[in-house]
Amino acid sequence: MSILNLKNNLQTNNHSFKLYTLFVAIYIIIQIECIMFVNKQIEIFGYNITLSGITFPIDVLLLGVITNSYGYQLARQLLWINNIVIVQFLLYNSVANVFPFANVMVNNQPDVVFAYDILIPRYIRTCITALVSENIAEFIFIWLVSRNKIMHKNGNVGWRIFKYSILANIIMLTIGYMGVFSDYSFTQIIKLIFNVMLIKTLIELLFLYFAIYIANKVRNFEQVDVFDYAKPNPFAFLTQYKYLNIKNINNTEK
Repeated sequence: MSILNLKNNLQTNNHSFKLYTLFVAIYIIIQIECIMFVNKQIEIFGYNITLSGITFPIDVLLLGVITNSYGYQLARQLLWINNIVIVQFLLYNSVANVFPFANVMVNNQPDVVFAYDILIPRYIRTCITALVSENIAEFIFIWLVSRNKIMHKNGNVGWRIFKYSILANIIMLTIGYMGVFSDYSFTQIIKLIFNVMLIKTLIELLFLYFAIYIANKVRNFEQVDVFDYAKPNPFAFLTQYKYLNIKNINNTEK
C-alpha cells in the first residue's frame, strides 16, 4: 500500500486517473439536463413526477461510483467543477433575460421564442435552488460514502451507495422543490416530493447492480483503490490537497 500526495489533480507520482475526466463530463451533462427539465412534469402510473426525477437518480449513482472509485477529494473537485458550470449557465440566462425579444411572427402567430420570457426566469430560479440544495445533499453524500469505505473496507459497494443516496435525495428534494415550485401549495409540493422520491428509489434499485459493476470495473481499470484521509470540508481543496491512501487492486470488495 502506497501513500501518494495528490497535488497535480489527475496525475501524481506518474499515476494518472484515465476515466475521471469522462465521468466529470457525463455528470455535468446530466446535471444541466436536470435543471432544464425539472419544471416539466409527466405522469407515470397516475403519479405526477418531474422529468428530472428520472435522470437525476442516474447522476446520484454515478457520483457514488466516482466517490467509491476516486475518493472524497476528487468527488469534491467534481462538485466544484459542476458548480462553476451551473454558475456560468445562471449568468448566461440572467444576461439573456435582460435583452428584449424581437417581434417575430410566424403564420400571424408569435414565434415560439417568446416562450423564453417564461422559461429563462424559471431556469434562473432553478439554478439558484440547485446550487443550494444539490451542494448540501451531494457534499454530505460523498463524505458519507468515503467515510463508510474507510470504516468498512470490505463492505458492499451497492449498499454503501444506495443507503446514502436515499438521504441525499430527501435533502435535495425537500430544499430544491421548495424553491423551484415555490408558487405551489405546500400540499402539492409534499405530494410531488413523495412521488419523485418513490420513482427515484425504484430507478436507483433498478440500476444499482449496473453501478456496482461499473465501480468494480473502474477500480480494475485504474488499478488503484482510493481511501481518503480528508475532513468533510467542501472548501479544503481551495488551499491544498491532503494525502490519499491508494491501495493495490487486490481488495476483495464486492
